[in-house]
Amino acid sequence: MRGKGEGSVFKDSRGLWNGTIELPPLNGERRRKTIRRKNKKDLLEALAEAKSELRRLGDLPTKSQTVEQWFRYWLKQVARRSARTRSTGTSGR
Repeated sequence: MRGKGEGSVFKDSRGLWNGTIELPPLNGERRRKTIRRKNKKDLLEALAEAKSELRRLGDLPTKSQTVEQWFRYWLKQVARRSARTRSTGTSGR
């Protein structure tokens, strides 16, 4: 039996395996991320990776995000981790 927020796995009418995981609510609305793969093994691997990333980042981008929501996510999660601090002093030039 699955616990609350663990997601679901099912095969749709097109023959694709679908998996969903719960994301943190946004403005009080329920959010889920859906992943689709041709075989169940690949789907389970992708779901495990997405769950790991969700634990690490606290949220994941979704198709239904606005540009503003995505940009805020990018600033907090991507740019902050990859930006280097630059010295404001002279470099001898």
